[in-house]
Amino acid sequence: MATLTNLNTGFPPELATDAEVVSAIANHMAATDPHPAYLTQAEGDGRYRRSAIALTDTDIPAAIARDAEVASAIADHVAATDPHPTYLTVAEADRRYQLILPISIAQVQVAPPAQISYPGGGQLFDLGFLGNLNPGSAESLFAVAVYIQFISNGQTFPHSQASGATILAPIQWQNTGRAQPIFNFPMESHDTDTFTGGIRLAATGQLSTRMVQVFFTRAFTASLIRATFVRLR
Repeated sequence: MATLTNLNTGFPPELATDAEVVSAIANHMAATDPHPAYLTQAEGDGRYRRSAIALTDTDIPAAIARDAEVASAIADHVAATDPHPTYLTVAEADRRYQLILPISIAQVQVAPPAQISYPGGGQLFDLGFLGNLNPGSAESLFAVAVYIQFISNGQTFPHSQASGATILAPIQWQNTGRAQPIFNFPMESHDTDTFTGGIRLAATGQLSTRMVQVFFTRAFTASLIRATFVRLR
């Protein structure tokens, strides 16, 4: 094979010479926008927001709510009488359904440092006044649970106890001198057969100032006698 001595001659015309390549590159670099399919920096800055620049109100489309508008809408919603008419209000639900959850709870109890000796035979025993019990409406209904913690051989054991329950429908106010009904109920006991308990609201006047009295057919010694009132309506 012969040795090539002049590489600038004898090539097909479709192959570029060194000078043509250098010239083409220089022309490409000197062009204002040699790649129009891509964005220039000016085009990019004009089309997109630079992350280093904080947003201003004018940058946000009018359809997007501002903080003040959101706060105002929430306040108006909260202040509305019935913002969700699809759902029942408490007043609407109370009129439509029978309330079964406790409205208020109060306890009256006697738990002195010394033991309580109860003679039995149905003798009334004062527990105390209702105090903070919410009387509710004229149709108030109360579930009442009576609990006794016995003392056996001078000691109190958690399992030595008795309990019973009944339903009361006391009125909000009773005039002085009127007879008060007594409500009897069975008492389930740990160490004896079932015996009878009873309860009445003895004092006259407002419901919250009436004396709670209990009685039992069994004699016992106890460290606690408690009546728990749960208003159902």
